[in-house]
Amino acid sequence: MPRVYFDNLANAVTRDDVEEYFSRAGKVRGVLVVTDKASGKSRGFGCVDMEKLDDALHAIKWLNHADLKGKRRLVLSITLLQRSVAVEIDSEAVSVVHAVQSARA
Repeated sequence: MPRVYFDNLANAVTRDDVEEYFSRAGKVRGVLVVTDKASGKSRGFGCVDMEKLDDALHAIKWLNHADLKGKRRLVLSITLLQRSVAVEIDSEAVSVVHAVQSARA
């Protein structure tokens, strides 16, 4: 299951906002938005579990640097189970450059 990590969310962005946003790219299996314990507001980062690698790549291509509630969001990386995947993005396509074994394996 591909996991897309993101950063730079506005504090007002909720888990539901992220799920709705990433659903534009494909089927979302789960969302984690890290929140501050005291305030309950977003700390600006988290991850989304996508159904398929194609969905995750589509999310990176079409949603990377897009505006979500006034802040540009940055997708950092994709993880496939125990593998980290480097992704190359250009205006025409997204491609997997290489995969490396995770230290957790």
